[in-house]
Amino acid sequence: AKANSNARWSRSGQSLLASVLGAIARSDPDMAVAELQMLPAGIRRDQVQQQILMQVGASDPQRALSILDSSEHTDYRRNSRQMIVGMWSNRDPEAAAAWILANRTSIEPHQLAELGSTLARADVATAMQILPRIEGRAVVEWRRSIARQLVNRGSIDEARVFISQFEGSEDYPQLQGQLIQELAIFDLAQAEQLARQMPSGQVRDSVLSSMMMGLSMRAPQSAVRLIDSIEGERARVNAISTAVQSWARVNSAAASNWVLSRPPGRERDGAIVSLLSSGGGALDVDRMLRSIGDPEQRLTAESAYIMNLANRDPGKARDRLARSALPEERWTQIERMIRQQKQGRAGVLQNYPSH
Repeated sequence: AKANSNARWSRSGQSLLASVLGAIARSDPDMAVAELQMLPAGIRRDQVQQQILMQVGASDPQRALSILDSSEHTDYRRNSRQMIVGMWSNRDPEAAAAWILANRTSIEPHQLAELGSTLARADVATAMQILPRIEGRAVVEWRRSIARQLVNRGSIDEARVFISQFEGSEDYPQLQGQLIQELAIFDLAQAEQLARQMPSGQVRDSVLSSMMMGLSMRAPQSAVRLIDSIEGERARVNAISTAVQSWARVNSAAASNWVLSRPPGRERDGAIVSLLSSGGGALDVDRMLRSIGDPEQRLTAESAYIMNLANRDPGKARDRLARSALPEERWTQIERMIRQQKQGRAGVLQNYPSH
């Protein structure tokens, strides 16, 4: 390194240097660190330090963390600290937890929250043990991380007991909602029961909406069962939109039949717009457009359908546009899009060699 102090180091040269010092660090961390401090300008010190930290961190994580404190780059320091504590937590969670506690006041809240998640993944019992000593904004994320890991391990009853101790706290509804959303992956019926037992309001609607979004791809018929439990109109409309779009990709006929079975009104109109904008194959477009009560929504739905069709078949989109009752300004906008789609396809074809 000294002999090349004025050279411009290539990326491959720096990678080689990082590998060499990383290898040295396995047997002689002090020498590797000393060499790191002597690197000339032009070397990406963080890249080299990363290799050293990985080697030192595997055997002496506390030493690796002290080396890391010399880094001037905040993002690099945070990411590397996460990596080292993660390795440490997997090998010796109690020691990693002790380090977190000893340094918790000097770690920024966001990183402290991340370290809580890392520790909970490795050993949820240790994370629960030191939780009472975590303070400030990070404590909420620690609680959520612990609850998530308990559910993921199938300890549903333990998760409910854990969350119940925070009843009355500001973050209790979110903790309860998280438990239900995680539970829905394993036991949908129990998750639905718990969600419906939540107090009415925005948090309950948010939980049910999130459950719908999670279910809409893998179990759309189960997802739409939750619709009528969502009380807020905006939350219900948004949830329906997400569910029917996902459902249409799997079974557009079943999705459209369900939408048309809903009571007439703004909610159903919005669902039809979402369904037509998804461009599902087996849709009775004219019937669906006639089912929309709001004339403006009808125009929006037809525009969305034609624009989606233009992405797949510009010729069919133009034919549909010619039969539509769209006003001139929308006609012009869609015509321009169809023309751009045709030009784009022609450009792609020109790039293929002729035979």
